[in-house]
Amino acid sequence: MALTGAVLCVAAFVVWLVATHIRERPWFERHTLARWRGFDLLLVLLRWGLFAWGLLLLASVSPAAAALAVGVFVLGLGWRVVARSAALRRHAMRRAFDDLCRRHPGEPERELLVRLVLSTHPRWGEELVRQMVLDYPSVDQIAVVVARMEQGYRGFR
Repeated sequence: MALTGAVLCVAAFVVWLVATHIRERPWFERHTLARWRGFDLLLVLLRWGLFAWGLLLLASVSPAAAALAVGVFVLGLGWRVVARSAALRRHAMRRAFDDLCRRHPGEPERELLVRLVLSTHPRWGEELVRQMVLDYPSVDQIAVVVARMEQGYRGFR
């Protein structure tokens, strides 16, 4: 029973990975079923259902194992928040920008910022990235915007 609970928790993680992979693909490249309006909701319900069922099975056998599974989940969630944070993105972009400045000493900073953002997100397109650099001309400002866009944030002011 404990093994079944652990397998269900791992299966929930795999469903989350697959859902993230599908969601990150362009809409027109998705399979027909994945274009259905309720598909994402279905995957969310499946993921949380598998995780809850696995935790219940683990808790019925060993509360310590269920607590460990919840602890691993919380640690993973915390790492995800940190990894996607604007502070970490700012630090990484500062290092990459300094490296670009050393490799291309005569190039204007705005062109280097455009090159930096396009190197990580070429699908955003040069026109959008140039407008972002015009609106947010420093590395720190552009890093915050890039981090928010990576998180799917909408509603800049």
